[in-house]
Amino acid sequence: MSGLLSLSVVLIFLVISQLISALLFTLYFVKQKKKMAETNKKLKAANARIQQYLSGVDASNLMCVMDTSGVMKYINRAYLNAVGYMFDEVVGSRYDILSHPDTPQKTYEEMFSTLQEGQIWSGMILNQAKDGHTVYLETSVVPIRDDNNRITEYLSIRKDLTEVYVQQEQIKKQYTDPLTGFPNRTRMRLDLEKIEEPALAIINIDSFSTINTYYGLEAGDEILIDFASLLKSKLDLSMTAYRLSGDEFAVLAEGMKDIDAFNLTIKNIMHEIAEHRFHSDGNEIQLNLTSGTALGHDNPLVKAGMAIKQARQNKKTLTTYSEVHQVAEQMRETIQYTTALRDAVRLDRVVPHFQPIADTATGKIFKHEALIRIQDESGKFIPPMCFLELSKQLKLYNDLSSIMLMKTIEKIKDTDKRISFNFDKEDVLNPKMHTKLFEAVRKYGLQGRITIEITESEGMDNLSELAAFVSKAKQEGCLIAIDDFGTGYSNFMYILSLQPDFLKIDGSITRQILESKRARLLTETIVSMCHRAGIKTIGEFVSSEEIYGLMKELGVDYVQGYYFGKPEIELL
Repeated sequence: MSGLLSLSVVLIFLVISQLISALLFTLYFVKQKKKMAETNKKLKAANARIQQYLSGVDASNLMCVMDTSGVMKYINRAYLNAVGYMFDEVVGSRYDILSHPDTPQKTYEEMFSTLQEGQIWSGMILNQAKDGHTVYLETSVVPIRDDNNRITEYLSIRKDLTEVYVQQEQIKKQYTDPLTGFPNRTRMRLDLEKIEEPALAIINIDSFSTINTYYGLEAGDEILIDFASLLKSKLDLSMTAYRLSGDEFAVLAEGMKDIDAFNLTIKNIMHEIAEHRFHSDGNEIQLNLTSGTALGHDNPLVKAGMAIKQARQNKKTLTTYSEVHQVAEQMRETIQYTTALRDAVRLDRVVPHFQPIADTATGKIFKHEALIRIQDESGKFIPPMCFLELSKQLKLYNDLSSIMLMKTIEKIKDTDKRISFNFDKEDVLNPKMHTKLFEAVRKYGLQGRITIEITESEGMDNLSELAAFVSKAKQEGCLIAIDDFGTGYSNFMYILSLQPDFLKIDGSITRQILESKRARLLTETIVSMCHRAGIKTIGEFVSSEEIYGLMKELGVDYVQGYYFGKPEIELL
């Protein structure tokens, strides 16, 4: 009986245990189901948010998917709108359908190499729309893996920056020279306002129109491009080059306090460019340059422009504004004394000065050049650069020139001296001046002793009048010299047609003859041509024994300069 009771207790215990286990399992199941329901709810909410994020990304970005071989599997509406294709035209085709020819193949190679390594690639890609226009795309491409961690496709998210790039290109065109790619004058004005302690050089290619005339505009453009490239290569990091106009460039330096140091840098650059030989269609061309410089923020462009104008007038390679300012002060002083200029004519204050011209072979004085000076009321001699242009404005030039001629004739009529007398364009076109000159030559028997010096750039726009005057002067026994050869048209065939007796090599060439191989070669070439044509040569600005010796070596016939004497009132 007791055994039966024990068995019953065990059975009851087992049943109760089963019931408790079932209850506990039921409670656990209910709890897990509730927890799972909450998790599913959260997952659903998270998925909804992800779908919203994706919709936002899809709406605001260009998206596409391609497989590992580059075949397009998906492209969104925004992307289709940007490139102008239909969905079916793109999906199933390789990515090449959208490729732009201006995107380097190397870009695609780098992109696929990065993706195959499982890394994200980012960069700029150009697409070509269906109508041919360019689409600029800021691109990120993500490799997508399957459950086995294998890369199966690539997701590309792109931002259309076409409008931004077009605007940038338009802005760039406003500030960029289309031929050379240099920033232009407008860009330079803006840059001048931003930088501290600017130094500016304007560099002009002398007589560049001659290159366009003789070699053609295409050759001229080719040389300008090469010139710009060479100029840029000579600049340091503090300098920027600009193209201001056809043959005019500028160099802007930042943090420049010393104008002399800046000028030296510009001179060295100009010298190296002048020594360079440019090539176009088999022709070898060298360029002459002129520069004006200025320092500081106070209208440097205007000041450098004034400086380069003064450099041209003085036939100098480079002039800085400080020098122009001094000349301007002299000019203003002269203008203030317009009465003094009138008095020079009225009160006989025109005083000829004479500078010797020596025979190169012997070093002896061959003749003198007559140079005009006027005295002010204090007895100070005023140089012609301060009054000649003013005299033309005041219509006094013809009077000055006539007085100068008569006083020069008076000085030599009873001697055996030879004289060179300068004729300006106004003199060439003035019949009264011709009459006075030829009458004096005949009256005092000055045939062969008077040389008329005609500046190369003067009268060249009046060719027939000049030729007629030269012909008449030769008939009357005057000799003819072409002055400042190498600064104007330099048309040797025209010079030959005038058949001058002398040709004066300009100081802009002779001043460089010790340092510049090009100047020596040019001098040697001029001398050779002149000798073949029976023309004697005169080298100007011979200021030292070294220059004199080199002139002699190069075969120059006569020399003139401070080494042999400054202009003086008396003849040597």
